[in-house]
Amino acid sequence: PVSMMAVNNLKAKPWEHYMALPNLPEYIFDHTQKYWDESRLCANYRLGREGKLDLLGQQVSDWNRFEARWRNFLRVSEMSWIEDHSVNGALIYPGAGMIVMAVEAANQLTKASDGVVGFDMSDVSFKRPLNISRDSVGVETQFVMHLASGSAKPLDQRSQFRVFSWADDDWKECCNGFIRARYQPVANEIDNGKEQTKELEWFVQQALAMEQECVTPLDTGAFYSGLSQSGLGLGPSFHRVTEAFYNDNQRVRGKVGLFEWPQHEFPETHVIHPTTLDGILHMGVAGHTRGKVTARTMIPTFIRNLFISRQGLSFPGATEVCHNSWLEMHRNGADVNGFALNSSKSELLVYLQDMKLTTVADQNGKTAIETDPTHHIPYHVEHKPEPDLLSFEAVMSVCQRDLRPSQTPFERYIDLITHKNGGLRILEIGTNNVEWTVRFLRGLSVYDQRTGKIMHPRYLSFTLVASPGQDLESCKQILQDFQDVNIVPFDIKADPFEQETDQLYDIIIAPNAVGSDETVLRNIHGILAPRGRLCLLKFSASSTDGHASSKGQATKEPSRKSAHLEMCLELEAPGSTENTKSVARICSHIPETEKQTKEARIFITLDPASTLQTATAVTLTSYWKRKGIREIRTGTLEESINSEQRNSTIFVVLLELDRPFVYSLTRPAYGQLKTLIQSTSNV
Repeated sequence: PVSMMAVNNLKAKPWEHYMALPNLPEYIFDHTQKYWDESRLCANYRLGREGKLDLLGQQVSDWNRFEARWRNFLRVSEMSWIEDHSVNGALIYPGAGMIVMAVEAANQLTKASDGVVGFDMSDVSFKRPLNISRDSVGVETQFVMHLASGSAKPLDQRSQFRVFSWADDDWKECCNGFIRARYQPVANEIDNGKEQTKELEWFVQQALAMEQECVTPLDTGAFYSGLSQSGLGLGPSFHRVTEAFYNDNQRVRGKVGLFEWPQHEFPETHVIHPTTLDGILHMGVAGHTRGKVTARTMIPTFIRNLFISRQGLSFPGATEVCHNSWLEMHRNGADVNGFALNSSKSELLVYLQDMKLTTVADQNGKTAIETDPTHHIPYHVEHKPEPDLLSFEAVMSVCQRDLRPSQTPFERYIDLITHKNGGLRILEIGTNNVEWTVRFLRGLSVYDQRTGKIMHPRYLSFTLVASPGQDLESCKQILQDFQDVNIVPFDIKADPFEQETDQLYDIIIAPNAVGSDETVLRNIHGILAPRGRLCLLKFSASSTDGHASSKGQATKEPSRKSAHLEMCLELEAPGSTENTKSVARICSHIPETEKQTKEARIFITLDPASTLQTATAVTLTSYWKRKGIREIRTGTLEESINSEQRNSTIFVVLLELDRPFVYSLTRPAYGQLKTLIQSTSNV
């Protein structure tokens, strides 16, 4: 062995130590000859990259921070929770997992920056499912983020991201969207942080209000069992909703437990786990299913806006969050909104706006084409007239010809309306005739020609207002086969808003007697949507020929105070007998804005020397005249300030259309523009 003590002469006396020679000549290094030339890629591979994160992957060797890329392999053997997510039996990586990729990538890019409180995502589109293989190879993914140039801080501007997977010897785009980092706002003396405080107070107030509204407990076991039977298979890892309460308006509140990463799978520091985020996203469905089996498999296809906090959404920093969500069903799926607060309700953690859920299959896992091979949309196009574009006489003519056996003109008219828009909200008040309601709903339902069962309705919702003496249980039993039908108690003589009616209806069906009650009619106006139809049913003695009036002439409005109801038509409705005839009076609700628009005056301000401005003015004038606006003038800026009745005139300024008018503003032009803006509010 070598004695280092002897080599370094450490036992020698101080004057016997080796002495440095400071006067030796300098050694000139020769850099022309390199014995180890390491490339940039090799150096990045060894030294310059972040460690691999299972939820995102690892930065590629050819790293470019302006076009950042991460490469990953998703394997069930490495992340066992993936096996707990399937859609109609196929193993699918959750959409929440692709969102988490963007969040973790943004977190890496802003790691060295102070003041990041969370991440804002927008316009997220899920293009195709990310299928997972159960073999040891897994599926290769790439996450790409194109950073916006000119950012003062990392990711302080919207930057586009895209998720790709390798399948069939080619890259497939699965998801894309935009993300930006939200920084802590700088305190100022004007509001001293009041804006952020008010925002949090609004969410807290909403949460407290939903605690009062949502009191019916949800059986979480039945909820997840129902999702599985509907085609969305969620295993134990995705059973994150631990407690929930809902109401009849498709609102739900509850608690979502945060995912605890198993120790044997080597937990990694992360912002939010895909199973946790998926629980927050799918909790809104509970407000619709209410723990029962749904008829359709729905998956997220688009998210308008989503905020995710940087802190408070991962274990062990927290164990659960308080989530509130509300859902609105439509023909093709549903729209979901919601937000999550921490347990003490002192911090906003997640804010979801407008998540689109799209129906992909029925409860048996069959797609629309598999359910009925004959109904392939491109080969079965049905054309019907647009009733809003027809005159009264034309509507009557269309509704009286080509009727199916036993179909009445009124049913034909409703058929035309629902053909145009399959997302209508319909309200039936006080008809007290369940048989009439059943016939009406049959005409608005699409049936399977082979089985005779209802496939889907041609409306968004149908609400039946039960009369005081009507048997609710009997009505529910009779109407149980129809989808999206609600039977509610409702006093039409009371203010609808005091009865927590927060939606407008496109079609309201009521007895003709309500037309003589001004209070009832005023309440109906309050819940009738713009351009909505009020259908008043009346039964009278039959004419000599036994048929209802079919002349199509406009009749008087139901009440003198119904100033927003346009002249109505009379159409024969179901329920006619030998001695009586059933007639529906159909009135359209005209919004006040449309009436004001037709009575408006328009002044188009332009530069006569500009060919583009002149041509645009001619086009606008022609268009508005077709819409019924007759008083339209054009002129210069000086002529506009000298025009009469400026307060009731809408000024359309085209001066900036093809030239920088404001940038090169002269003193006289500034005075004229100032006068115009100060003298009218419609510019």
